[in-house]
Amino acid sequence: MMADDDRPTERDQLDDVELALRMMDGDENALSYVVSTYGPKVMGALRGKYRNYVQDDVLKDAINQAAFSVWQNADILDPSKGSLGGFFYRCACNAVINILRQGDKAQPISLDDLDMNISSLQTASPNYEEAQLTPEKQKILKDLHEAIEALPEMQRAIVEADLVAGCYADNDYLAKTLSTTKNSIYVLRNKARVKIRLEMQKRGHYNT
Repeated sequence: MMADDDRPTERDQLDDVELALRMMDGDENALSYVVSTYGPKVMGALRGKYRNYVQDDVLKDAINQAAFSVWQNADILDPSKGSLGGFFYRCACNAVINILRQGDKAQPISLDDLDMNISSLQTASPNYEEAQLTPEKQKILKDLHEAIEALPEMQRAIVEADLVAGCYADNDYLAKTLSTTKNSIYVLRNKARVKIRLEMQKRGHYNT
């Protein structure tokens, strides 16, 4: 364990490899440095990504869970495949997903439900042309996003939370976040999905 006067500061400009090695050795000060250096940036990115339906207390919890994941998995960090900050961010996104999934039994969203590959939807949004997708896939992604954006606010929030979770997001959590009842979440979700399917059919998708 490092002495207090050896604690890394921003002036040290510690690189990712050194930080990972220190955390692997059980150096809690290195973890504190990672959290203080990357935490605010990751929090800002999470707010931008999930601003419509995830409260700050959940995002803070996700940051804490992500910090623990970074600490536990410092040995797998490969600088050639991404930065420590990027690893922290991915861990935080996974933590948000896990929070949204808790509670009700997760029901995976299939192609038959939203007729959409959810991981592609998240990866491609909003720069479809840069995502190396076929023109047909770009079109379906663009139309689906526009169909979701056209939904009433609460319906849109529920669908977006489902997309992030990759399954039906926890209804208790959504009811609390949106200040409504669990039954209302069921109803709003069903209405939203019907509207999405109808809108996509109007645009020429899924009519066969």
